[in-house]
Amino acid sequence: MGEDRWGRSINQQTFHRHNGKDLPEGTLVLEPRATYDRAIVGSVEADGERVTVYRRPLLVKALMDHEEMRWTEAEEWVSHNTEGAYVGPGTPYVTELDVATLSGELETVPADCSSCFLLFKS
Repeated sequence: MGEDRWGRSINQQTFHRHNGKDLPEGTLVLEPRATYDRAIVGSVEADGERVTVYRRPLLVKALMDHEEMRWTEAEEWVSHNTEGAYVGPGTPYVTELDVATLSGELETVPADCSSCFLLFKS
C-alpha cells in the first residue's frame, strides 16, 4: 500500500490497464479528452474509489503537442494544474512509472520518486 500526496491510500493490486475509451463509468478524466486521453494508462483504487491513472511524461508530451507548449511550460502546467489539483475523492492519480511494459513483475521505482507507487499486473 502507498499514499498519494493527499493521503489517499492507493491499492496497487487493484490496478487495471485501460485506455481513454474503456474506463469504468463515473471515473473522472482530464479535459479536453482529445488532449489528455493518450496519457491514460489505467485505473486504481484510492481509498476504495476507482480513479484514473495518468502517466506524467505522456501528459507533458500531450501538452507540448496539442497546446504547443515548450517542455518547461508543460512540466510546470502538469505539476501545478494536474498533480497539484485535488478535486475530491475521484481525483486522478499521476505516476512516472511506465506501466505499458508490465510483464507480471514489479516496475522499477526511481530512487528519487518519493510520490510514486508500485503497480502490479492484475
